[in-house]
Amino acid sequence: MEWYVGRRGINQWPEVDATVQSAEQHTRYRAYCKLSFTYTDRQGDNHAVLTSVSNQTSLYNVGLGDTFPVRYNPAKPSHWFSSESGLLPSGGEKVIVGSVLLLAAYAVIIALNKLLF
Repeated sequence: MEWYVGRRGINQWPEVDATVQSAEQHTRYRAYCKLSFTYTDRQGDNHAVLTSVSNQTSLYNVGLGDTFPVRYNPAKPSHWFSSESGLLPSGGEKVIVGSVLLLAAYAVIIALNKLLF
């Protein structure tokens, strides 16, 4: 992840404190925390985030009012990153989902090719 952050210039994004608005732990099928937090960019605009984090991250045990550092993209302040979350930067998941869908489509084409020929 550090390589990705450095390569994408995320380590150069402004860093601000995020404040936890709610944190709800779930353990039924897999342990995760549904986390809601806010941060204010340097222009004074507030951003609200709802995400999930694994129990393997330091954010799993946060509580209401706790703070942690986030970086945001100055060109798109709603895109954020926290090294504590264990997640790719917001917006980065589109690349992963697109890649997975492309691989799935390729697998279907190969399967159909074998079936038809």
